[in-house]
Amino acid sequence: MIHLEDDYTKIIPRSEAGISLTAFHQINDLQTNLCKMGNVYSFSIMKDAGVFASYFGSEEEKEAISKIVSLESVNDLCMKFSDPCIETVISHDIKPDYLRMTGFAICDNDKNLFGLCIMLGFVEDETDSEQIPDCLITTRRSAYDKTVVFSEYMLKHFYHEKFYAMGLEMHLSHAESVGKDLEKQLSKNEVLTSILKMLESESTFEDIAYNVFNKAGEYLGIDDCVLLRANVDETSVECIAEWASISDMALGKAIAEAEIEKLPFFNGKTYTISTDSIMPDNFSEFFVSQGISAGVFLPLEVNDRPGLYVAFLSLTPKKWTVDELKFLQDVKRVLQTVLLKRITKNSLASSYTALEAILENAGCAICVNDIHGTKTLYCNDRYRNLLDSEEDTKEIQEAIDNADLQVENLRGYYAENSDKWFDITFAITHWVDGREVRLATIYDVTDSKKYQQEIERRANIDYLTGLYNRKKCEEDLQHEIRKAKVTSALGALIYIDLDDFKNINDALGHRVGDHLLVEVAKGLERVIGADNKVYRVGGDEFAVLVPTTQYHNLEKICNKIVKLFSKSWEISEKEYYCTTSMGYVSFPKNGTDVQTLIQRADIALSYAKEHGKNRVEAFDEKEEENNTVRRLDLEKALRDAVADDCKEFEVYYQPVVNITEGTPKCCGAEALIRWHSKSFGFMNPAEFIPLAEYLGLIVPIGEHVLIEACKRCKYWNDFGHPEYKVNVNLSVVQLMQKDIVDTVAHAIEVTGINPANLTLEVTEGLAVNDMDAMKKVLNGLKNLGARVALDDFGTGYSSLNHIRSMPLDVIKIDKCFIDGVGDNAFSDAFVKTVSKLADAIDVNVCVEGVEEERQKIALDDMNIQMIQGFLYDRPLPQSEFEEKYIDG
Repeated sequence: MIHLEDDYTKIIPRSEAGISLTAFHQINDLQTNLCKMGNVYSFSIMKDAGVFASYFGSEEEKEAISKIVSLESVNDLCMKFSDPCIETVISHDIKPDYLRMTGFAICDNDKNLFGLCIMLGFVEDETDSEQIPDCLITTRRSAYDKTVVFSEYMLKHFYHEKFYAMGLEMHLSHAESVGKDLEKQLSKNEVLTSILKMLESESTFEDIAYNVFNKAGEYLGIDDCVLLRANVDETSVECIAEWASISDMALGKAIAEAEIEKLPFFNGKTYTISTDSIMPDNFSEFFVSQGISAGVFLPLEVNDRPGLYVAFLSLTPKKWTVDELKFLQDVKRVLQTVLLKRITKNSLASSYTALEAILENAGCAICVNDIHGTKTLYCNDRYRNLLDSEEDTKEIQEAIDNADLQVENLRGYYAENSDKWFDITFAITHWVDGREVRLATIYDVTDSKKYQQEIERRANIDYLTGLYNRKKCEEDLQHEIRKAKVTSALGALIYIDLDDFKNINDALGHRVGDHLLVEVAKGLERVIGADNKVYRVGGDEFAVLVPTTQYHNLEKICNKIVKLFSKSWEISEKEYYCTTSMGYVSFPKNGTDVQTLIQRADIALSYAKEHGKNRVEAFDEKEEENNTVRRLDLEKALRDAVADDCKEFEVYYQPVVNITEGTPKCCGAEALIRWHSKSFGFMNPAEFIPLAEYLGLIVPIGEHVLIEACKRCKYWNDFGHPEYKVNVNLSVVQLMQKDIVDTVAHAIEVTGINPANLTLEVTEGLAVNDMDAMKKVLNGLKNLGARVALDDFGTGYSSLNHIRSMPLDVIKIDKCFIDGVGDNAFSDAFVKTVSKLADAIDVNVCVEGVEEERQKIALDDMNIQMIQGFLYDRPLPQSEFEEKYIDG
């Protein structure tokens, strides 16, 4: 439950809200723009924190609002929201009548309540509206309702993206942390294993000490490791072994020159001193005199007396960790054991006792077998208590006994009954009696393995529907292909696409569209049967994998899916109808690799779409061969056309109409490419432009269009229409060229066009995908004097976040938002909002796809400057355009 204790007009510090500076500004900017757009006020409350964003206008407006809207009424509205979120938008009845107050739930991606956004509107068409203070902005009841709908939509998607990004950052941070911990643990285990191998080395004690220091010092990243021994007179010491990361930094000789009373640690005790430790004066003087910043001093016993000291020293600031101190204790035990072995010579009992003490405290399970693996000589307590099941204990012992010593280790060993994972490493060493033995070290990696499995599971799940995703589909398909080959049987892959799903999204909104996808996923899982798997492989695309054991039911499965879509879908207590098209391939009959089968299933799906939708088609190899031949011929014809100076290409012009002066008036045109192929005749741009982009031929074709369009515009400007401008589209491939700005500059220079009359159109999708690169290119084009238009506006998802940072002159609203203008409240609200935002940043708005007079009438009151569409004219050849709009 959310409850405010203090004035709702006061904002808590950003640090208390736990919001990044970027997110804080984005939230405030979005909320402010929405309020200004709809002539309303609002504030956002974070659960258990307070108000973190608001828009109350001036101080005078804020004071007036606080007198009208009480804290009690705000808390009454807050109490109506539950956690987890059930209702996301709630209006609150409140006096006076002219006041409207509505709350939006801010929920994270698990539907938990994060906070609220409360919107206030002062309605001028209520009976008591004369009581509204003059300082407050007012709105009409219908406008307020539309602002509420639009603001809820924008805020929902804004916070959805923010919470999704936060989730990814948390998962990534945790994964990196786990990875570093595992890497560190593995490194420690490898170092300890190599140090343990020195237990039976026949080298001198001094050489063994040096080798142990070398490995320990490099692992810890310290500067110096010194082994000191008290001389017989017990007044001085000598350095008998030392390793230093840099030889000039070795301190052993300098320490040995000091009297033993000047060495405060040489008293039989253990000392652990970090840089920030509080030290007695004698230690402080010793550290300063030797240039030591941190150190660990551990005694080694000789005949039950501390006759030697091991010193691990750091000359730079260091704070010892618990793991590092445990590691150093293990190193000390190894050195103590080696020392005891030297002292006791052939005393096996003494050596075994010391060795056992080391192995019992090694921090991992250890098992020692004879060299042939037929007899267990030793195992520590960790090994004996490793597993919960006797069967698992027997099996892991057999795995260790029978392990091939040519194989370095057994990674990822799984004990099924105990549900545990282990990494097992092997080494050949000498036992206390001198014989060769097999030393097995066993590390429990269950936690890291299960975390890895959870990460992999999440990587294979579609977050919206809960189905497996495309990645998992490809993995499972590969597995089924192998099974089909081995058994000489057939399996199938069915591709499913919802017919006209885009219309549902555009007309009813993404919330309904997402709900429909979830219901479709549930329905498909229900009808295909437990032996088949269903996946979401794209926006509105699904796949069903039919294994070899179910191939005989393929037709029945397809019929069940068709029947599923013959019924209505109930969403938010309303019924919607949606048909589907399907295409399928059989494997290995239609292919034996994953990508080929997916491509051919998609081709079969395209057949179904082309032949009327709401049907099922199987892949037809002969028809595909015909399509392949046509594509090759089309590719050759396209290359030939470009090689022939693009003579087969013709630039058409569609008028752009200015409607700001009462009578609609042509103010220029958009240049559109057409191809009159010698081999194929007149070609639709949708057929050849994607191929030209794929082949890279769009670059010379685009340059041809640019120069031709600039020439014609220069002609129009010179012959009576200096105000005419020409719009030229720049494709993704063109904009990726490093010399695109130089190419446009060259076209301006050779044609002599006034650069202010050249408008270059870029698509919103490209702008959103690489904003930094796009801004650099657009600024370069603007510096030439050309104008920039953002095409297809509204079809991306991040436009409002980036639009202000782009150097734009024109925003072109996509046709999909114009089809319903005048009849659809969302389309009207979208166009009006974009118009107001464009006006705020001094950008013109051009509406595409206007085909009916009713649409034009609806746009008259929406502050639109330009219209383009069949209502005024279709794209025309150059001669027809100039006859009608230049000479006429």
